[in-house]
Amino acid sequence: MPRGIYKSRIGTVVSDKMDKTVVVNVIQIKKHPRYTKAIKRNTTFKAHDESENCQVGDKVLIIETKPSSKTKRWRVSKILERSKMVEAEKAESESKLAEEEAEITGSKLEAAEPEVENVEAVQASEPQAASEAAEENESEAIEAEEPEDKGGQAE
Repeated sequence: MPRGIYKSRIGTVVSDKMDKTVVVNVIQIKKHPRYTKAIKRNTTFKAHDESENCQVGDKVLIIETKPSSKTKRWRVSKILERSKMVEAEKAESESKLAEEEAEITGSKLEAAEPEVENVEAVQASEPQAASEAAEENESEAIEAEEPEDKGGQAE
């Protein structure tokens, strides 16, 4: 049964490499008593994470508890917000899985359709035919211009 009110802080998980322990960075912004300038203070706490759900970048609520080790006097109460990096990594892994599945199914389709190579060969020969046609058009254009020049000189 709790006696009184426990201190609580909201911070960001900086490290989760220890077993059942996370390092939480808490930022406090206070005004200077005389100059009233905002002063930013960073404090790190080691907090107990029994379920090991916290990951780097998560925003968590920690509350004060009895000392569980030399430096650990806080425990994670709630995960308020998941890290965006973790969500991005999950999305990347899902897209990689989808690409792998597409490659597997695509390789089966390519094996069923060997005509793709023939189409590439036809496409490769078409630029040659197109360049020959362009040369013919240029020579016809030159021949068409010559009579106009002769007609212009006769005047």
